[in-house]
Amino acid sequence: MRSTLYSLLLLSACSKAHVAPSGTLPPSDGGFIDGLTVSSTSPAASQVNASRGADLLVEFSADMDETTTLAAISFSPAIACDAVVSGARYTCAHAPLLAATKYTVVIDPSARDGKGRELAAPFVYLFTTTEAGSPSITSVHVENQAGRQVRQGVGQVTLDVQGIDLDTITAAHAGMLDVTVTSTSTLAKVVVTVPPGQMLGTLDLQLDSIHGGVSFADALEITDTKVDVAAGDDVAAGTPEAPFRTLTHTLASVNGPTRVLLAAGTYSSATGEVWPTGSATNVPDGVTLVGAAMASVVLEGDAGDTVALSFMGTGSVSGLDIAGFRNGIVAGDGTNVSLSDMAIEESTASGVVATGNAIVGCSAEIRNSAGPGLMATGTATLLVNGGRFLHNRTGAWLGDAASIAGNDVVFDSNGTTNEPSHSGVYLRDGASASFTNSTFSNNFTAGLYSSAVSTVKLTGGEIMGNGKPCTGGVDGFANCNGLVLAATTQSVYIDGTRIHDNHYYGINAIGSHLAFSMINATVSSHPTANVSFAETGGFTLFPTTVMIANSAFSGPTNVNVRWGGEMKHLAITGSRFTDGTNAHLEDHSNATSNTTFTDLTLDGVFFPTNGAQTQTVTWQDVGIPKGLSFATGHGSMHFYKQ
Repeated sequence: MRSTLYSLLLLSACSKAHVAPSGTLPPSDGGFIDGLTVSSTSPAASQVNASRGADLLVEFSADMDETTTLAAISFSPAIACDAVVSGARYTCAHAPLLAATKYTVVIDPSARDGKGRELAAPFVYLFTTTEAGSPSITSVHVENQAGRQVRQGVGQVTLDVQGIDLDTITAAHAGMLDVTVTSTSTLAKVVVTVPPGQMLGTLDLQLDSIHGGVSFADALEITDTKVDVAAGDDVAAGTPEAPFRTLTHTLASVNGPTRVLLAAGTYSSATGEVWPTGSATNVPDGVTLVGAAMASVVLEGDAGDTVALSFMGTGSVSGLDIAGFRNGIVAGDGTNVSLSDMAIEESTASGVVATGNAIVGCSAEIRNSAGPGLMATGTATLLVNGGRFLHNRTGAWLGDAASIAGNDVVFDSNGTTNEPSHSGVYLRDGASASFTNSTFSNNFTAGLYSSAVSTVKLTGGEIMGNGKPCTGGVDGFANCNGLVLAATTQSVYIDGTRIHDNHYYGINAIGSHLAFSMINATVSSHPTANVSFAETGGFTLFPTTVMIANSAFSGPTNVNVRWGGEMKHLAITGSRFTDGTNAHLEDHSNATSNTTFTDLTLDGVFFPTNGAQTQTVTWQDVGIPKGLSFATGHGSMHFYKQ
């Protein structure tokens, strides 16, 4: 009974309260609040020239229920909306609206907020869109890929352009690139041709129309080609954002001039690489290969008849290692290749091969080749700056009319036998060499061995420690020295070079028709002779011209300078000789082939007193040469025949 009475009293109290307007509820404190309302719209009510591309927005006074709100809003003409409700905001994303068209928006009262409140009445507003005219762009992307990157030299790419009034476009521009365009009112396809050698960087897209122009900043980014064995994919775009996976696919996809960046990793047959064999090539003309860092990027071969990189024309390589191929690099006729900041090792034939009229610039380190580190034939030219050639069968091997020129080069510990080619540098046929400030050290036979009709030029630098592993005998004496000149018609020029502590001779000239010049050099500490122009091991010294000036020769050594055979001219000026155990100057002719001179000049030559030497000028068993000029004024000489 008490419960029934309480309910009746409560109902009576409620019936006497003020009733809130439609769509509102009384607050808990017993006062009144405003009903659910529309706070703002975009476009605004009655707006003209409203954007045809901007999202449609409705702001309510409270956070809205998504289901009832989406169902309550309609448009006339109809608009296909991608609509969402977030808090108090309704957003309609849409395709471009019709031009110069009046739209009506109706919001039915059934739209409720989160507490179930409704609008007091329908909310209706109108707006009018702009007339057709200048195009506008809402987005640009490269067709069939994410992002805006395209690689240098890729050729034709298509940009998908979305916007409004694109059917009025008359022309398009992307920097200075060739561009064609086709379009509808809302979509344009712009075909851009990206040539080899295109400058890297971003390009704006400019669209011209009958009503004016519009641009889109940084629509396209021209990049290097990228390959990444760990993160790449050969069906990707080949850009830094979407790299290729294999170098094989990359090189087949690029056209020079272009640069290929290699990410860290080992590129091998196990990771999908297919290396060229025989005379096949794989590096197109104009391609530059750049590794992330030497020792972190490795091209790994599996021996056989494989080549890591075989060039078709101009190209360069830097920042990577090449290991385990038959030949690391091949540069054929008509190529011009630069190799820097890299290493080539464990080649089963040669580190680098240059043939025909190839030009190869090399500042690489080449080591542990079963054959030559560098090999050149034909009229190939090797330009070596700061390279290092270590533990190869031959540091550099040149034949035919090939040539090598080097600066600050090191040839160390090359060769394994007494053979002439097991030297720092080996020249044959008509090859020639010129080196500045370079080091030839600890090579098995000679620092430099020339058996060619050639020119040898050494400026500065050092020749030391060569030939020391050699065994004795004729081959040892002939081959295992600092510098061996064993050919016909050579021209040799030495300026300021230090030659010391080689096995038998510092310089052993056993060729013929030799034109030899030495200035400002120091030659010392060779057990047999510092310099020898003589018949040795079947080699005959034919008419020879020797000029020595301003040089120093010292022991311990048997003889400082010796000769034997037909000497045409011998001139020694301004030089110093010390510590020749047997003689400073020695005629070494045998009984059947005495030395024959056209002239012998000694001028300003210093021979300090040495107890092991006589103090008289004699010429034993051989007639005094014609035209002898002796003007030392500093002591005496002893010429004798063994």
